[in-house]
Order: sequence, then C-alpha cells, then structure tokens
Amino acid sequence: MKPTVPLMMWGWIPLTWKLFCKLPHERATIVSIILAWMFLPEFAYRFPGLPDYSKMAAAAIAVIIATFAFASHRIESLKWEWHDGIMFAWCLTPLFASLDNGLGLYDGVSAAKNYFTTWFAPYLVGRLYIRDWDAIRDLAWAIFVGGLIYAPLAAYEIVMSPQLHNKVYGWHPHDFIQSIRGNTYRPVIFMRHGLMVSMWMMAAAMVGITLWRTGQLDKMRNLLVKLKIKKVQPRLLLLLLILVFVASKSMGATVMLLQGWLIIELSMRFKMGFLIAVLALNTPLTMYKKLNGDDSGRKTVELIRKYNPDRAASLECRLINEEMLVEKAMQRPIFGWGGWGRSRITDVNGKDIVITDAYWVIVIGTTGIVGLCLFCSIVLLPPLRFISKFPKDGWRSPRALLAVPILLQLPLYAADCMLNDMGNPIYMVIAGGLIAMTAVPGRLKLPQEIEQSTNISSHIAEKNLYLSTRYI
Repeated sequence: MKPTVPLMMWGWIPLTWKLFCKLPHERATIVSIILAWMFLPEFAYRFPGLPDYSKMAAAAIAVIIATFAFASHRIESLKWEWHDGIMFAWCLTPLFASLDNGLGLYDGVSAAKNYFTTWFAPYLVGRLYIRDWDAIRDLAWAIFVGGLIYAPLAAYEIVMSPQLHNKVYGWHPHDFIQSIRGNTYRPVIFMRHGLMVSMWMMAAAMVGITLWRTGQLDKMRNLLVKLKIKKVQPRLLLLLLILVFVASKSMGATVMLLQGWLIIELSMRFKMGFLIAVLALNTPLTMYKKLNGDDSGRKTVELIRKYNPDRAASLECRLINEEMLVEKAMQRPIFGWGGWGRSRITDVNGKDIVITDAYWVIVIGTTGIVGLCLFCSIVLLPPLRFISKFPKDGWRSPRALLAVPILLQLPLYAADCMLNDMGNPIYMVIAGGLIAMTAVPGRLKLPQEIEQSTNISSHIAEKNLYLSTRYI
C-alpha cells in the first residue's frame, strides 16, 4: 500500500470542506461525491465498534461533516418521509437476520452499522441536496463530465491493461484475469471491477445522449473555451465517450444503454413514463419467477451459445450456482441465514463450492425475503413515485427531461443486480433526491410555472415589452 491511500482517504474530508467554501453547497456535494467514487482507492479502514471507513462511506461522510459545519439548517429542516422508514428497515435487516438465527445482538449491530454508512449516508446526502430541478441539472452534467474524464483513462487501460490503481495505490483491486477481453482489456481504473466502470460510463453516455437530444449539449462550449480547447466539438466528445464505452466490451451495460436510450426516446415522443414503470417493475417480477423455478435463463443461454459459446458458458455457470444458492436460501426464507457465510454451500471439508455474482442472491441468502423486498423498495419506489408525479409540461422541458436518464439508473441498477454485485453511492444519492423532490407539494413545478403562478402580471408585461422593442 502506497502513501497515496491514507492521503486520499483521510484527505477527502478537508478537500470536501474546501469545496463547500468555494462552491454553492449543492454543487460542492455533487462534485465531492462523484470525484470520490471515481478516484478514491478500493480500500476500507476497520475500527472495532465503528463502521468501516470505505470508499463508499468516505464519499458520503465527508459531505455530511461539511453539512454540519456549513449548512446545518438543512438537517434541522429535514422532514422525514415514510420512504425513509423503509431505508431504516433495510439498514436493520442484518440485525433482524442475526437475531432470527441466534447469532446475537452484537453480531447484528456490527453488520447493520456498515449498512448505514453504505446505504443510508448517501441516501441522506440526496435528501439534503438533490431537491430541485437545478440540482438535477448539475448532477446530470457532473455525471456526463465524469464520464468524459474517465474516457481517456479507460482507453489507456483497454490497450495497456488495468494498471492505474496499482500504480497510484499499490495493488490491483480484483482478479486480473477477469479484465482480459480477447486481445484487449476491460478497464478498472479506480473502481473494484471493470463492470463498475462500464455501468458508470453507461450512465454518462445516457446523460450525454439526452443532453444532445434536448439541444443542451452545446452549452458545454463555454467550458471548452475556458479550457482553451475551442476547436473540439461537444458532439465529438460524446461520440468518443460512447466509442470508449463500447470498446470496454461489457455486453450487459451496452444492452442497458440501448434499452435506456429507447425508453427515453419513446417517453419523449409519447410524453409518458409508462415504459420507465415497466422497466422498474420487471426486476421484482423476474425475481419472483426465479424463486418459483422459472427456467427462462436456460433458453437465454442456448440463444447466446449460437453466437458466443464463452459468454454462454459463463452465464450457464452463474445460473447453476444461483439455483443452488436460492435453494439454500429458501430453507430460511423470512430473514435468511445472516452473516459469516452461512448462506453459502460447502463440501464435507467445509470448502466453499459456489460462486456468488448476483447481489439479489446475496440479499435473499443473508436477509431473506424481507430483505429482498426492502431492497427492491428503496431502489425502485423513488423512480416510480417520481414518474407518477412528473409534470405533464416536463416532457417539453429540456431541464426536466434531464431527470429521465438520472432516474433510469435505479431500475437499470436493479436489473444489473440480477447478475452482478456492483454498488455505487450515486444510486442512493439519486434515490434520496427523487424522494426529496416529491416530498414537498409543488416542488416538481417547472420554473416557468412557478413564475407564472406567483407573478403572472409581471411576466406578461415583460413579454410585451420584449415584443415591442424587437419589432421597432
């Protein structure tokens, strides 16, 4: 481990403090969270009796500390919602599982404390700061620019192999062989796995496409001028981002990008969020089918085998292990098996004989059906609630449409959990923000609607003055 690890991990708190001094608090929060996720090492400090100080925890804790110092009024004015109770219950599921399995109160509290830093802390950040259309706009632009920053780093690792985390922090964060993709490599950069990078680049590309479709991408010219790269076109940067993303060779993330893009196009065309709701509800429906013996995955394997036997073999291995683990989980269906690997399968010598990839299998094995229902609720209810209250005029508002690729990340993440375990604090920031924006009546009104409802006479006068001067 290199000295850069403690420098970055412990230096992130004063850095976030500095951002709060220099930027509006909403933007300081967004910049801090995203840069932490992109550049902090895959490492965790463990202290007895305290939550782990991991990358995901540091991203949110630094903002919360700065909030107490600079914007404590936000915490004081926060009104708790029923959805917050679901989040609390989700964070307590390890405690319920430990008590149900006779593992004791101490074991349950020890497991639950890390849930609060990993899940509740970034959710709280979203509740505090992603509360209006301006914050959604800033978050969308930050995700897109973050993807552009990662693009050259990803291109480097695609050719040279994943080495950045090793060079900067002193070790490779995952099994290196999983990064090999034919004659090239899947980039890892400063994340735990290449699939995390792919999901991040997918989100950035989806936001960039929406910026282009709504005519807002050209606003990036001002930033390019400040950086003295006037000749570079924003559309070219978006194209390069997409090309690097495709070159990362993540089939699942690529399918999600195409799926999300199609949903955005159709939602804009028909001015309705029905397809977003269908996407969100599809994942719990798929989970229900799998728990009841659905074998459609086998048909998918046979279809893929015709085009890519290696991918088919990998998926088939996942399905076999998944079926074994689900069968074990159903032996304790309510609260699961708890921790200490009790939900896994071992041979007569105690050796683990299964591979766990899908997060939903981990959840149902450790916290049971109760935990799985709560997990689906905290991930999928915010976008469903938001889209149900989305203003009709929002489908014609470029600013409001930026919320669509943002909220789509949650059902896409839920779908990814059917195959992988790739958490990201940004997802919970988004969930908290969507709840915050729907918590107060009238908060989803578009800016022009608020202006017209509060000062319509002034608006009409200004418009008439503009028209008169325009044609003189």
